[in-house]
Amino acid sequence: GILTSHLTNANLYHQARLTSLTDALTGVGSRRLLEDKLDAECSRSKRYKCPFSVAIIDLDNFKTVNDVLGHATGDEALKKLAACMKAEKRAPDTLARYGGDEFVILMPETKADDSIQLLERIRAKVQQIHVAENVSMTISCGIARSLPDEDDSFGDVIRRADLALYEAKSAGRNCVKIWDKS
Repeated sequence: GILTSHLTNANLYHQARLTSLTDALTGVGSRRLLEDKLDAECSRSKRYKCPFSVAIIDLDNFKTVNDVLGHATGDEALKKLAACMKAEKRAPDTLARYGGDEFVILMPETKADDSIQLLERIRAKVQQIHVAENVSMTISCGIARSLPDEDDSFGDVIRRADLALYEAKSAGRNCVKIWDKS
């Protein structure tokens, strides 16, 4: 009885841990998983002086999709976007839902200039996805690279990627922008 109880508790703990690391709607990583992976990647980057890149991907006009076509259609759009990105990303990359209609891809040992190829490929594929008749999706992306020579936290890298995303949105959406100091 005691052994069964311990095994049941261990199984429940394992299931709860998996649930906390996976976004329930899209099946990709959760924000918690992303923060754990980013923290580990920052440490690795500092130790070995190798860069990594982070991309924030935002589904353009998502509020309008929800308001006009309904939340069920909005949920389907998020699922389709997540499936597309999951199929296109590299094996070592981490894909996670960051919140609402934003996703993040962590790309280990990747410079920002090299990551643009992946994001442009995803952007092109997303344009082929239809959420309703004659309604296709577009995404805006912001990319930032770690700065291993500086005291960079994962929050700093995310903040820079967010600034690049804002630049992409300001440029008219449906584009990829890389953060730079200027």
